[in-house]
Amino acid sequence: MDGAAAGSAPLPDEWWQHHFDPHSPELAPRLYETLAPMRERCPVAHSDRYDGFWVVTRYEDVYEVAQDWRRYRW
Repeated sequence: MDGAAAGSAPLPDEWWQHHFDPHSPELAPRLYETLAPMRERCPVAHSDRYDGFWVVTRYEDVYEVAQDWRRYRW
């Protein structure tokens, strides 16, 4: 994630490890290029935004979390 998309400020590398914000206007134009390295390097990340939440990025993990609501309840 080197450069910025047209009209948006650049995001620091690996900002998503602790500060992932799904509502960030800078994220929208580069969502897929942000999620790709997350899946590789940090498939389950914790964000400190909005009182904290977990970000699950791989399909198989999302599927497991969605199916096992007792284990992954919030």
